[in-house]
Amino acid sequence: MYVYGATLGTEGEYTALIEDMYGNVVTFTLILDFTPPEFLLENVADNLSNKDVTVRIDDADAVVYETTSNFVNTKGIIENGKIYDAEGTYYFKATDKAGNVSTAWFTIDKHVAYSATVANGLITASAATVKFSEEVKETVTLNGADTATDTRYSAPGMYLITAIDNAGNVLTLTFEILPSRVRELTFYTPDGFSLTRVSKGAEAIELQSGALVLTDSGKYNLTLKDNSTGTFYSFDITVDNTPPEVTIIEKSGAYSFTHLTKENVTAALYKDGVLVEDFRITQSVKDKGNYLLILMDDLGNENSYTFEIKSTLNTFSIILIVLAALGLIAGAVFVIRGRFFKVF
Repeated sequence: MYVYGATLGTEGEYTALIEDMYGNVVTFTLILDFTPPEFLLENVADNLSNKDVTVRIDDADAVVYETTSNFVNTKGIIENGKIYDAEGTYYFKATDKAGNVSTAWFTIDKHVAYSATVANGLITASAATVKFSEEVKETVTLNGADTATDTRYSAPGMYLITAIDNAGNVLTLTFEILPSRVRELTFYTPDGFSLTRVSKGAEAIELQSGALVLTDSGKYNLTLKDNSTGTFYSFDITVDNTPPEVTIIEKSGAYSFTHLTKENVTAALYKDGVLVEDFRITQSVKDKGNYLLILMDDLGNENSYTFEIKSTLNTFSIILIVLAALGLIAGAVFVIRGRFFKVF
């Protein structure tokens, strides 16, 4: 029994009988419901999903609204079990018959968000820039070995970048960076790409089927097209098979070297078949012997020079020899004269 005017505060179904002093009876049922409807979001964890999401409610009689981010302004009523497949963030409000309200939201993210100057599988000689616009766990390998993560990569080699975002999406990006200078180039167009143009300076190179082989020294430009996106990628590469050269100057019996035609050249000097230790191209040589000079640039282009330094005398030695010779002549004349006077 409840005292008239008392408050009912416990959930449940109540039946009330009201009888007046004349025996008239009124009976009615009252349901107290304080529990809001519960959203059942399939494929959602921590408000995030990388799959299609089905929006369900546990109360078949509740009304579900899609709303703006403040859950106040509604976009319309949706059916229980509606599927969302497009990327984006969604907000919902559900109201049951008792007026209880619940809200829910989730974000659909189906890919790792990033930007790059290279495409998956591309071969280039340009530096590659890869930037992520969301939080990711990233690993990078260069020629199969772990290397530091960065936003710009320029060292030649084969790269593999793996990134996982908070939604569980996985990105795998592979590309190869060629050296900017090579002695020669044999280029195979990677799968999924087309080699559309090759030029040397202003001169276009006729494209043939199979591998592109470049052996003439010069600067080339190659353009590739990503067949899946239609994006073009262009890079420059220099073919250099020209050996380094130097001018050898002989002066007063000493040999010096000048006008080296390249930078980053290693010079090795051999005297009578033995390597001259710590030799530098800026030095001069003057000791007697047979010499072999080998020049090699950073690409392995090589040139060699041979020369011979015969026995030479410096200025002081020449002066001594001249003075000695003059002394011998003078002595000889004196003796002859002496002998001449003695004879007569």
